[in-house]
Amino acid sequence: MPNRKPEYWAHSPKPNDGIPPHLLRVHLLSVAERAREFGSYFKIPGIATLLFTAGILHDLGKYKLEFQRGRLGHDPESGTGYWPKKRGVDHSSLGALTVYRPREDNPEGSMLDALARAIAGHHAGLVDAAAFRGRLEAARNEPDWRSPILDAVADFPDLTEHANALSEVALQLSGTSFDVLTRMLLSCLVDADRIDTEAHLDSARNAVRSRKVQTLEVLDRRLTARMAGLMNDSTQLNRIRREMYEQVVARAALEPGFFRLTMPTGGGKTLASLSFALKHARRHGLRRVIYGIPYTSIIDQTARVFREFLNDDGEENILEHHSAIEPKNSSSEELQLWTSLLSENWDTPLVVTTTVQIFESLFANKTGRLRKIHNITGSVIVLDEVQTLPTTLLGPILDLLNELVERYHVSVVLCTATQPTFEAIEGFTSTGVAESRDLLPNAPEYFDALQRVDYAIDISAPTPWTAIAEQMLLNPSVLTIVNLRRHARELYDIVRAEDPQALHLSTYMYPVHRKEVLAHISQRLNNGDSCRVV
Repeated sequence: MPNRKPEYWAHSPKPNDGIPPHLLRVHLLSVAERAREFGSYFKIPGIATLLFTAGILHDLGKYKLEFQRGRLGHDPESGTGYWPKKRGVDHSSLGALTVYRPREDNPEGSMLDALARAIAGHHAGLVDAAAFRGRLEAARNEPDWRSPILDAVADFPDLTEHANALSEVALQLSGTSFDVLTRMLLSCLVDADRIDTEAHLDSARNAVRSRKVQTLEVLDRRLTARMAGLMNDSTQLNRIRREMYEQVVARAALEPGFFRLTMPTGGGKTLASLSFALKHARRHGLRRVIYGIPYTSIIDQTARVFREFLNDDGEENILEHHSAIEPKNSSSEELQLWTSLLSENWDTPLVVTTTVQIFESLFANKTGRLRKIHNITGSVIVLDEVQTLPTTLLGPILDLLNELVERYHVSVVLCTATQPTFEAIEGFTSTGVAESRDLLPNAPEYFDALQRVDYAIDISAPTPWTAIAEQMLLNPSVLTIVNLRRHARELYDIVRAEDPQALHLSTYMYPVHRKEVLAHISQRLNNGDSCRVV
């Protein structure tokens, strides 16, 4: 009887669902091809080879008999079943070990070191240098650790050729450049690995991930048409808004990089910046717009406006991703699942999210957050109310944005009515930010034209809540903003004692409650009713 060729699995079959075993060599090749595709916007020599090799080697440790028998319950040599007995069999360190070189031959900071860290971390995430080296040393001390590599080459003859291609990759990186590359490699690998596994084991779920949304071209065309209709009357306010909007979008042809949009409150900054981003992305072959907003209390309103302008009946073209999102309230189960799945990797043309979500993902070490960041490449990032970025973290944030612009085909739009002077920060080094181009160069004259508020500042003595409440009760339509949530509640209680129709807004409320109050405020204002809000 002829010898049976060993059959190695990446994942066990699901006989009850008609799903066959996921062959390991098929999985490795598929992940390698996906990972290489995910790096198409990286401006780094040799990146295609690096990502392809990451996919080929990431599950090299699954060629261990211990993994096949103990974890998958499968004997690749006989084809007979084993009862799974082991958990936590390390299958990611072996691939990292094959590409990592000792420090004296390959100083940390090379692309191969970044590759080894990404392979080792594709399940557990990134660890510090000492823990990483300790993990590889433990893998090297395993008895007969080279045997799985020989089995892999026998099962997958092209493995050696793919690994040898790494000899052409020699770029040395350091600091932020090395950190970002490591995270980007890990992101591509994790997303490719999970999508390929999902496609094999749960094709229905994978199909929802690929549901059709409109392209940037269609979204841009819709927004342009609706903006023309919005600003077609001749009131002074709309004339000024139209002038500013036209100046902003006229600069979409400028080369990618950093941009500043300084526009007075009420000037239409949100839609102007989105329109610029869509046109700029189309002009320069970028693939998505990521709109970052600092507060969940205003992100709902922004996403709602975007939907009104960009969705036709029955469509959903906007991925809204933040901690207060309520996917269970979506109109269909498919849309709920789509929102959940796409929140994992942001693979959609327009993402509305929080600045916290953007930067916590870019600086993360866990795979769940890192998975999406490769899809930030080839994007226009709009940072609304940029003055709210935390001052204690501005150094690393600006360095990171600079790296994204320089090596990952990203443009950044810094939006606000009160543009911060980043160059004044001690230790400022982000040359790209310093060279930001203004989308509205003559902004000061528009601030004067749209001045609609007079400020009277009196800090000579503390003002008691009762005095403020008395001032509010003298005005039928008034908004009072205080510094602390408990202060808002105290003032509201005083006002409500005289005006039971008074309204209270606070992040103490659930998001759905805030939405109801905001809708109630809009209705009261539209009806001309009294509206006192704390």
